Amino acid sequence: MLIKIGKWSFYSLLSLLLVLVVFSALLGFQAKSNPNQIPSIAGISPLTILSDSMQPVFQAGDMIFSKAIAADEVMVDDIITFKQDNIIVTHRVIEVVEEQDQTFFKTKGDNVTIADDTLLASENVIAKQLFTIPKLGHLTQFASTSLGMILIFGVPFLLYVAVEIYDRFIRRNQTQQAA
Repeated sequence: MLIKIGKWSFYSLLSLLLVLVVFSALLGFQAKSNPNQIPSIAGISPLTILSDSMQPVFQAGDMIFSKAIAADEVMVDDIITFKQDNIIVTHRVIEVVEEQDQTFFKTKGDNVTIADDTLLASENVIAKQLFTIPKLGHLTQFASTSLGMILIFGVPFLLYVAVEIYDRFIRRNQTQQAA
């Protein structure tokens, strides 16, 4: 019974890893085919936070998931991701400014005392933050290294092969003993 629970757990974990590999491959393909756009699955983009400017909401190493949003849907207190000077930034909207029939946003990191220097033009808004998974960004950054790929994907695959070989060996021995 314990062996069956262990196998079920192992195969469940392996299935989850397979899904993660497929999603990673899909995001990687999107990133390479269109480098000027943030890759997404079903309109949701995973982004790793690189600084602590939004503490305590999230911190460096956390992964946020954001969904594309039209600029006219952005409201004060929304946490948005935007492009500023060719850098992707995620900050909170503290004010919506209307000037000469255009909409701009004043943004600020929660852990910073002053607002960002320049007003954000509405066309630079990329997405609105939906949810956060703490520390997942560290794992994805590690997984993108050679060692990370080997440990996260190669070791479970080798374990799967070992379990299958062991299973077949046990079945063959049971069949021979029954005969």
